[in-house]
Amino acid sequence: MDKTDDITLKELLRTFSEYKSEILSRKKLIFITVLIFCLFALLLSKVTESKYQADITFVVQSPTSEGSGLSNLGNIASSFGFNIGSSESTFSQANVMELFKSRRIIEATLLKSADINDKKNILLIDYYTNVKDLRNSSDWINDKIDKLDFKIRTNKRDSIVSLFWKDIVEDNLVVSFNSKDASIITLSFIFQDQYFAKIFVENIIEEMSKFYVGYNTSQTRNTLEFIQDRADSVYLELKLAEEEYAKVQDINQRIVKASGRLKELQLMRTVQVLNTMYLELIKNLELSKLTLLKETPIIEVMDGPVLPLEDKRIKPLVLFTLFAFLAILFSSIYIILRKIVIKNK
Repeated sequence: MDKTDDITLKELLRTFSEYKSEILSRKKLIFITVLIFCLFALLLSKVTESKYQADITFVVQSPTSEGSGLSNLGNIASSFGFNIGSSESTFSQANVMELFKSRRIIEATLLKSADINDKKNILLIDYYTNVKDLRNSSDWINDKIDKLDFKIRTNKRDSIVSLFWKDIVEDNLVVSFNSKDASIITLSFIFQDQYFAKIFVENIIEEMSKFYVGYNTSQTRNTLEFIQDRADSVYLELKLAEEEYAKVQDINQRIVKASGRLKELQLMRTVQVLNTMYLELIKNLELSKLTLLKETPIIEVMDGPVLPLEDKRIKPLVLFTLFAFLAILFSSIYIILRKIVIKNK
């Protein structure tokens, strides 16, 4: 048994030595193969577009004391016959992550103006089309949309925005948690132009913050506006009543009978009631403003992108090394298989 094993090992070593000698004798073939593969690597590195990744990390801070705050405002509004409804929020971190990919947020971001690179006050969507050179493409020219003005809302504009939205969500935008236990969220945008990538993530955070704050404080703002309108109305009534009261006082200066002062007494009571109402409304108005300030949620940015951004495409050196290794591997396999075929003939 040991003798057989020894023979088998010797045969393996001899076979390995033969293949090794055959490979080394074909250095020219291997060199040419490596050269061809490296040329392919060079061509690939030239045609591959740059991919710049802009990352922005943030924390979604929910309103504090949400239930008690809106409850207080609800009591204030109810005293004037106004119902603000439920205070329950439908937002969560998962919902916020999905909202970043919604058409509403991305469209609003694309239609914002900004200074990008050397372009002043340009729409993000215009810069996006310029980078991709879409206006000069045959499809856009044939469809007569190469001169499309994105500032004017049309069906064609809406269709193109929908296509851009799908492309961005599928190919460019990534939203994820930093870890399972942490509440820090990272928004990444990958694009061939680093200036656009940076401006886009900054503006989409700004747009999402506006939407998030507006939604969470809509009921509180409605109550605040109602109290403000009511206070303005009561103030106007109080001002008119005071003026009328002053006029009646002037007329009644020489009247002795109480019946002649009846209107004066009625106006005095009206002024006192309106003054009390106005003071109460002003107090509730200030309380509402404080409640709104406390309950306003924020998306707090922890870290943002800084130029120059890192190019995420494969580095040329890595590409050459990989293709050279593949060239040696494939040429060696070819040489070994060729020797096996010739040997078995």
